[in-house]
Amino acid sequence: MNALGARVYGIAAIMMGVAGLLWADFATGGLRVPATLPGRALLAYAVGALLIAGGALINWRRAWGAALLAAIFGLGFLLVDLVPLIAHASRFDYWEATAEPMAMTMGGLVAFASPSSRLSRIALYVFACCLMVFGTAHFVFAKLSATFVPGYLPPSQMFWVYVTGAAAIAAGLAILSGILALLAARLLTLMYVLFGILVHTPFVLAKPADHNVWIEFMVNLALAGAAWIVADTLAERRR
Repeated sequence: MNALGARVYGIAAIMMGVAGLLWADFATGGLRVPATLPGRALLAYAVGALLIAGGALINWRRAWGAALLAAIFGLGFLLVDLVPLIAHASRFDYWEATAEPMAMTMGGLVAFASPSSRLSRIALYVFACCLMVFGTAHFVFAKLSATFVPGYLPPSQMFWVYVTGAAAIAAGLAILSGILALLAARLLTLMYVLFGILVHTPFVLAKPADHNVWIEFMVNLALAGAAWIVADTLAERRR
């Protein structure tokens, strides 16, 4: 199987791990780990080291590395994000925030599982649902989303907010239905790559000391890797 998507996913994990070690904090996106958590800094170091190990391992022993990264992101979702989501289920910002670690978890599971397995199919469906959450967020938080679109892109910032939101929803529906799923996954990967180049890289260059912009950059890179893994898996199924 083509491993480029897994390599991008692994690089993103390594970057998150290095950032976690440098900041003594968590750099995986989603909701924040409570500042009052006992031993928080030590836990952040441990998660950072595991992310580096998983990111390196996925380039050597793909299944082992993918399983480790899926476990890290998945446990983060279960231990940190799930309870706040249940408590604030009526607030869409919580759904969007928790969809990030869930989508990254599914990327690892898809990379780990056999393309034709039930686990792979379930992970693909959950990933598709996350895409629909991401796309819907573009419409719910349109004004905020527009601030991330470069002002020089014609015809307007709001236009691209709606187009990319609709594209994410369409990709989710395509993967769920199996109609043009491979094309949708490839175009989704391209969209995340363009997000990284046009949106996140300029923010990092403008504010290199800002942890938040680095986290957004790394999460986008992980999502690009996850989307690429999905595309690789769908292509393998076709073959």
